[in-house]
Amino acid sequence: MNRVTALSCLSALALPVALLLSACTVNTNGGKPGDPEGPGESDPEESDVDDCSAMKDEPPMDPGSDGAVVKIVLTNERDVPVYYPIWDNASWYSCPNGSWRVDGASIAGHSPPACEGLLQGEPGLPHCVTGYERLGAGETVEFDWDRRVVGTVPVIQECVDTVDGPFETCSRAHLVEDGPHELSVEIGLDRDESSGFPTSYLPAIVVPLTLPSDMVSVVVAP
Repeated sequence: MNRVTALSCLSALALPVALLLSACTVNTNGGKPGDPEGPGESDPEESDVDDCSAMKDEPPMDPGSDGAVVKIVLTNERDVPVYYPIWDNASWYSCPNGSWRVDGASIAGHSPPACEGLLQGEPGLPHCVTGYERLGAGETVEFDWDRRVVGTVPVIQECVDTVDGPFETCSRAHLVEDGPHELSVEIGLDRDESSGFPTSYLPAIVVPLTLPSDMVSVVVAP
């Protein structure tokens, strides 16, 4: 083989060897070949998004678990009717005053603005659906409580989309932990038909409650 032929052969081999070496080059950034930035370079907009779950109501316990639902039994042992707060655990707009409470925290409703309402653009400021119902002498009424009460948490402004406000805090439902607690309620002696609320009340009834429990009894004594 003469010198010209040898040079031609070397030139022909040079290109595929160079391509092979390029494909095998190690990326010192730890990323994929051809990715000079490597992993860990996330979108800055994604890392700045706040977790809005801290404003969402805590879900109730699994109905099949022990003590997930507490039956509250209210009995009127007086010889005249009394009036008790309507059980309204599902509404964002229920009024906090006169409510059923556990350790001072409302069971039956959120104090506006409600966090769940703010997350959906409805703070729930002007509405109030809680009232009082008549309980006749010797009568009994029962409620199912899902072990949640309402507390106050800071508003995450990035999660709120409403023309109202701004709000610094909002009300959020959360589960009551196992252990000793106190259940209280204010019972009315009458009811104003125009407002739906009593004009006079009995002293607050307070009963001990230890969770988990299937039932607690509240008696309006003579």
